Amino acid sequence: MRWPDSPLLLAAFSALAIGTATGAQAQETISRTEIRTAPPQQTHERLRDVVWGAIEVTDFRRDEPATRPLDVLAFDTRPYLTRVRNLCSYDRLAVSFVPLDEGAEGPDAQVVARQFLASSWWSFVEPPQFGQAWQSEEPQAADLCSDLPEDQHFYRAPDLGTAAQAYLAMIGLKQDIAAGRQFKLACESASAAEADCREEIADLPVESLQSVDPCNAHLADGCYHLDFGERHITVEYGAGMHGADPHVTSATLERFIILFHPRPD
Repeated sequence: MRWPDSPLLLAAFSALAIGTATGAQAQETISRTEIRTAPPQQTHERLRDVVWGAIEVTDFRRDEPATRPLDVLAFDTRPYLTRVRNLCSYDRLAVSFVPLDEGAEGPDAQVVARQFLASSWWSFVEPPQFGQAWQSEEPQAADLCSDLPEDQHFYRAPDLGTAAQAYLAMIGLKQDIAAGRQFKLACESASAAEADCREEIADLPVESLQSVDPCNAHLADGCYHLDFGERHITVEYGAGMHGADPHVTSATLERFIILFHPRPD
């Protein structure tokens, strides 16, 4: 299970509200007028139904018996269609719990919700093309994001613009390498041959992209960090990235060793 890393509680509930718009099932609704006029407790209960109605049903059952108090659960909205052509998204709200009685141990300890963390996840149903309008000139199918396969690849991004632009930057980088175009390329090891770095980047599967984030460009128009797990790429691009011809100006490849120590549930 993936965990979010953006403490944006208000953004989370905004995203959940957006997610209700394209759900396959009928959902609870509410209006601004009702919120402004109904008694607080009634509004609270209505909003709880509206927000909770946007959440996917999750099976939290496990075959292995639990050994610790409940600490974190993640709730995902149903995927919804964005205004970018063929780009689907869902939002994740992770809730952290703490024992009601401090120091309580064991899986039967009663817990209360304490912290909320939100993140957004994105997936192109079809890869974007350079020079193609992001916003479709024709209405997109309303069910485009409602029947995705279980293994549909999603990656984390802080917002819609970053999700689309960083993905384009990744495709542009791969296309430039495939075409043999020259740009500044730095590897983690100074002794590593540039040809080996180019081959390593070219071989990275798109499906291994885990997250993208903006970064500060030095002498370029834009910059993005691409997280592929054990491989991180920082790519800078020129104005051509927004047109028909992608123009990567530099890229840096870093390698990481990830240590994972599972703990009992």
